[in-house]
Amino acid sequence: MDLMAYVPHFSEAPNVKHAPVIQHVCEQPQEQDPIRNIIKGNRIWDKLNRWCLKQRILSKRHPLTRWCLKSTTAVNYEISRHLESYRYMIHPFSLFRIVWESLMIAFTFVALLVTPVLITFFFDKHGNWHVINDIMNIVFFCDIVIWFFTGYYDYRTKVIVLDPMIVGRKYLQSYFFIDILTVLPIGIIDYIMPSSMWYCATLNMMKILRVRNIIVYFSRIRDVYRINFQLHKILETCTVVIMCIHWAACLQYYVPMSVNTLGTLSNDTVLSTNDDILHNYQAPPEDNTTVTGELILHNYLRLINSVELFKHLPDTVIVQLTNSLHSKIYMTGDEIVKAGTRGEALYFISSGTVAVYTMMGKEVCHLEDGSYFGEIALVMDTEHRIATVVAVETCEICVLHRHDFQRFISPYPDLLNRLQNIALEHLNTSLLLDSAQDLETSITPQYINISSIKSKKM
Repeated sequence: MDLMAYVPHFSEAPNVKHAPVIQHVCEQPQEQDPIRNIIKGNRIWDKLNRWCLKQRILSKRHPLTRWCLKSTTAVNYEISRHLESYRYMIHPFSLFRIVWESLMIAFTFVALLVTPVLITFFFDKHGNWHVINDIMNIVFFCDIVIWFFTGYYDYRTKVIVLDPMIVGRKYLQSYFFIDILTVLPIGIIDYIMPSSMWYCATLNMMKILRVRNIIVYFSRIRDVYRINFQLHKILETCTVVIMCIHWAACLQYYVPMSVNTLGTLSNDTVLSTNDDILHNYQAPPEDNTTVTGELILHNYLRLINSVELFKHLPDTVIVQLTNSLHSKIYMTGDEIVKAGTRGEALYFISSGTVAVYTMMGKEVCHLEDGSYFGEIALVMDTEHRIATVVAVETCEICVLHRHDFQRFISPYPDLLNRLQNIALEHLNTSLLLDSAQDLETSITPQYINISSIKSKKM
C-alpha cells in the first residue's frame, strides 16, 4: 500500500491565519471611601457628618474637575489633600458651591427687586420692613462667611488654593468691603437713633452692589449647566438693565419724598423735574395717601391755577385728575395737535415752546412754559381742532384725556353741564385764533382757542 497517497500535498493545505489573543484579566482594586476612613461609625450624627463633608470636597461630576485635573490620580490626590489638611474648607469644584451659587443668584435677584420697593412705598411700616431686611442681611452675611471658607482656582499657577489664610487674605483684598456694605445693621442703628431712619434707608440702598455677585455667580455656573455663551451674555445684560430701570424708577419717587421730609433742599427745585413720579408705580399704601396727594398737587400747581375749568372742581376731583396726568416728550418738529382732528385731551406745556398754525399753514403765535391749549375737548365731545400745534424745541407736555376727566366728574351729575357753560363763557373773553394773528411777535399768550366751537370763520 502506498502510504504517501494519504499525505496531503502542501499546496492543498488551508491558509489559516492565527492572531494572538490578548485578554486583560487584571482587576482594579475596589476604591475605598476616604470619607469613611476619617469619620467612622453608623450613628445618625456620623452619617450626617459624612454627607456634609462629601458635599464640600471635590466632585468628580463637576464640569471643571476634568478641565483642571487631567487624570484620576490627580483627582484622588486632590481629595486626599483636602481631607487631610483642609477638612473644614469648601472646595471650589464641590457640589455645595453649585447649589449655593444657584440659590444665591435667585435670592439676590428677588432681593434687589424687593429692596427699593420696600424703602420707597412701605417706608412707614418699620416692623415688617425691618423683618424682611434682616432676613436678607442674614443670607448675605452667610454668603460673606462662606467666601472665607471657599478655596479658589489660581488660573495663573493652575493650583487649587485651600489654605484658609491665603483664601481669607485674597477675599479681604478684593470684594469683602463691597459685600459688607450690603449687610449694614439698619435695624440696630434705627433702634439706637430713631431719628436716623431716612439716612439708614439710604444706606440700605447699598444692596444694589450685589448685582456684582449675580454676575460673578452666573459666570461660575455657566459651564455647570452648559449655557451657551451668547445666551449667558444676553441674560447677564438683561439682568443689569432690569435692575437699573427698576431702581431708577423707585429713586425717582424716593428722592423728592426724602427731600420733602428732610428739608435739605428746596422742594421746588427737585419736585418740578419729577412730573412723572406717580406713573412709575401704582399709588402707595393708604397711610401714604396724604403725602402723595400733597406731592401731586405741588407738582401740578401751575396747571391747576391756570386752567379756568379746574377752579370750579371739587378738591377730590382735582387730586384724581392730577394723578391721571402723564407727561410726553416731543422733539423739534413733532406734531402735537393736527388741524381738523377731533379734540381728545387738554395739553399743558411743562417746558419748551410750541408754534400754532392755521389750517392754511400760517404761523399764528408761540406758546411757552405754563401755557395750555385744548381745554374745550374735556367738556365737548364734538369739538374739532382748527389749528395745528408743532414743537419748536424739545418739549415736555402734560396730557389729560377727556375720558379720564369725565370719569372723575361722573359722580356729580350737574357738574358737566355747568362746566360746559363756563367753558363757553370763557371762550368769549379768551384769545381767538384769528385775533392772535394780529398780535406782535414779542407777545406770547398763555392760552389760545384752537377749537371750532365759538371761533370765527377764517
